[in-house]
Amino acid sequence: MTTYKNLTVLFDGAIRLYQDDDLKGEVWQCRLRLPGVKAPYIRSTKTTNYDEARRFAEKLFHEKCYELERGIPIGEKSFEAVHKLFMKDREESLSVHRRKLHKGTADRYFIPFFGDRSIKSIDEGVIQDYWVWRISYWKSGPGKDKKAPNAALVPAQKTLDMERSMLNQVFKYAKTKKFIAQLPLLDRWEQGGAKKAKVIVRRPAFNPEEMEKLIGFMETWANEGPTIRHCRQRQSIQAMILFFYYSGLRPNELFQLRWCDVRPREPREQWDASEPTDGWIISVPETTKTGFRKAFGLANLEKALTLSAKAQGMSGLPLASEALIFPNEDGEPRKWWEKTIPGVFEKAGLLLNSYRQKRTTYSLRHTFITERLLNGVDVYRLAQACGTDVTYIRRHYDHTETEVHLDELIKMKAKKDKPLPPPNIPQDHSPNFNHMFDDVDDAEAAEEADEVVST
Repeated sequence: MTTYKNLTVLFDGAIRLYQDDDLKGEVWQCRLRLPGVKAPYIRSTKTTNYDEARRFAEKLFHEKCYELERGIPIGEKSFEAVHKLFMKDREESLSVHRRKLHKGTADRYFIPFFGDRSIKSIDEGVIQDYWVWRISYWKSGPGKDKKAPNAALVPAQKTLDMERSMLNQVFKYAKTKKFIAQLPLLDRWEQGGAKKAKVIVRRPAFNPEEMEKLIGFMETWANEGPTIRHCRQRQSIQAMILFFYYSGLRPNELFQLRWCDVRPREPREQWDASEPTDGWIISVPETTKTGFRKAFGLANLEKALTLSAKAQGMSGLPLASEALIFPNEDGEPRKWWEKTIPGVFEKAGLLLNSYRQKRTTYSLRHTFITERLLNGVDVYRLAQACGTDVTYIRRHYDHTETEVHLDELIKMKAKKDKPLPPPNIPQDHSPNFNHMFDDVDDAEAAEEADEVVST
């Protein structure tokens, strides 16, 4: 039982300040009676000075009354507890890929840093400390002695932006559930100090000659494996690369794709290789990054499908099957592909572009989008089919505009350089200015006559 010592009652009993004999030292405790709350709210003032303790108690009382007026629960939750609630609440709305990303980032970075901190105590200063800790995590921080799981020693700006977005979602959830009164300011962290103007970096893609070289290389490479098993594995990788190139899908979308999600443009009861199609309709699964949508594939997508079926020992294309098109050996979606496909680029001598940028699996998607734009495909329809935003395409692929409209630009220049024709004024309405020069002509004639006479 608590034994009050030096009890002081403030605000008509709403605040009680006291020292507790059961606790070590002479630290003042405060006991608050909040309006509409049955249980008392007890906190340590963490000071032995009475005046400081009184100011602390009065400030705390007003803060809690303010929170109650806005419907914010009095009990404080840790960041970790809020994050668990957030993940449980978003279990159905987030795709498998997104849930994995949120959980992995939280387990590795958010929870170790914010973990048991009260969600209310996390302000701009704490978040700035997090960014400093996060950037040094693999280089000199907690992760320096660990094996980085496909992570760079210094995170890219894009990585930091994604983590900022995930943090923001957690804090917005906390505000919606009234665990916090207002959102902390999550400024975009710029490496190197002051913010800089954002530079748009072109995505490393392939030009037509490079794609022709890559496709030609794979035709030989896929059939030169040391064993039949190796040949089938290489054929499967070849099929993946061609599928990416002819559809523009993201890796996470492709590896969740089933045979029944792909169909020729012309409705058919069964596939007949003797009747090729001029295009394919692809139903992207709901569990992917952007959810369900209809994408499209070029006519040559048939080559990728045929190779994948052949690598799995199938005859024909089982377009009614619910099996994955590119499964691993256990029939599950592939996971480790980040290094496999760039490895083929390297073998073909195409890993780096002319700017010494490394190409990745996404380079095939960028090539697909670039070629569609150069062929005059409407940017709005392309964005919808590729599951992205028009603004994003315009920002990263605006260099295609010049080539698409080159004829128009050249014509405009030619028109500009051509001299302007003289004004076409009808003869009947042509103004006559000759009378203005009559006196001048007469004077010149007189002078000329005088010169003749004197000669």
